[in-house]
Amino acid sequence: MWKFACSGAFLAALMLPNVASLPQTKYHYGAVHNLPVEETDPGYFLSIGRAGGEPVSAFDKFVNVVYRYALASKVEGADTATFDPHAGHDHGRRLANDFEWVGAFPLSADTHKWSMQAATAGENPPAYADATMRLVIFPTSTTPTADNVAGFYETNEAAANTLITSTDTSCVEVEDSETMTKAVNAGSCYELHTGSGDDSEFTIDTTGLSGMVVYAQHVPIEFERDKHYLYDASGNDVEPVEYEEFTKAEMEEDIEDMEAYYEDSGTSCSSATSLTPSHGLACAKLPLQDGTFDSNFAINLPAEHSKSMKIFQFMAFFTGPKSFEWGGVFNMAGASHKWFMQKVDGAYADPSMRVVIIPTPVNPTADD
Repeated sequence: MWKFACSGAFLAALMLPNVASLPQTKYHYGAVHNLPVEETDPGYFLSIGRAGGEPVSAFDKFVNVVYRYALASKVEGADTATFDPHAGHDHGRRLANDFEWVGAFPLSADTHKWSMQAATAGENPPAYADATMRLVIFPTSTTPTADNVAGFYETNEAAANTLITSTDTSCVEVEDSETMTKAVNAGSCYELHTGSGDDSEFTIDTTGLSGMVVYAQHVPIEFERDKHYLYDASGNDVEPVEYEEFTKAEMEEDIEDMEAYYEDSGTSCSSATSLTPSHGLACAKLPLQDGTFDSNFAINLPAEHSKSMKIFQFMAFFTGPKSFEWGGVFNMAGASHKWFMQKVDGAYADPSMRVVIIPTPVNPTADD
């Protein structure tokens, strides 16, 4: 089993090894997002090693890594571009969150309305995109603008993931026509329940707030038929100054893009000891040191303008189509030997394990 980590000052990292729908021993995928925007980036590193404190073995000579850098900014009014993995900019997705959408709103009234509509009026029962939707709301200390919204997203994202997946009563259930109480600075979670009619409406207490950041379990426009999802007490639409939209399907699309790129260029990945990502995909052949526990490779991110957050994506492909996680060579001195498997904390790591044994013509040595 392999482990990956990214490190660096103020780095918020979320690694996704062993993507369930893909062969576990073929590759690992990861994404690091919310990298701070600075004129000169602090040092970032991709660290590769074996889980469980095992050293790298002689079987693991190197790893091919497909990687890229992207901006994460989507300003209100901008069109969503079709993503081309070989050129151009990403359109602003951040990956592997438990919410599908985040937006920042300036506020100017003590109450606002959140709307959810059935796709078609007059159906019985009404056909909403989903019967419920969770929102996590954070008040902002100042009015959100395109210049400062990146900081709000970066500060609150980890807490939003925790709140939106909570299984206790910390996410308050709000029925159609009820009110979401004023959000607290640490973030408040609301589970909105659609009603029996075509339209469901929820009041938000925004007394004294200059702005809010909303993390949504689903994309709000999925619940629009003929009315905007957020408006003030006078019925005027309230638009986000900036929003981002990202889904599991997009993450899977990224994985497919990177796998296809590797299949095209994997045999010719350039040898490297560090990674210098650009907006297009690149492939590097990174050496792993026999007997070491972790190999660290510098990530040299380019400087970008201050309105964008940064994403670093990578996919690691190991040398050859190995279907095993470990290999060892032994001297034999007797007619029989025992292979031992133990429970740890009352349970086996796996109920079964396949072992392939190949005899050697002579007693092996480290030189062999």
